Amino acid sequence: MIVEVDVGTGEVGLADPATFSELHVAARGDGDLDGVVAALGGDACPADRAEHIWIRMDALRRLAAAADPEWEAGFAAMCEFAAGKGWVDPTGECLAAHVVWGES
Repeated sequence: MIVEVDVGTGEVGLADPATFSELHVAARGDGDLDGVVAALGGDACPADRAEHIWIRMDALRRLAAAADPEWEAGFAAMCEFAAGKGWVDPTGECLAAHVVWGES
C-alpha cells in the first residue's frame, strides 16, 4: 500500500490498496515533511523518527475505498503485524509510514 502525496498540489491517492506487505508514502514536492502532513490534513502527524509520519488507519480505509470483508481482513492482519513491530501509535489509531521522496 503506497500513499501518494503531491505536496505542491495537495493531491493524495492510494496505490496498491490490496498490497498489505508494505506501507509507505511516495511524496512529490519540495521535500518538506510538514507539507506531507498538511496535504493529509487531520489524517497524519509527524512521527518521532526522521522521514516518518503517523497516518490514521481510517484514512487508509477511506483512500482504499474498499469495504469488502476480504480487504478488511488483509488490512487487519497488516495492522496486527505493525503493532507487533511497534509501528502503531499509542492511541492504536495510526500506523507509522516511511516517507520516500521523488516517487511517482
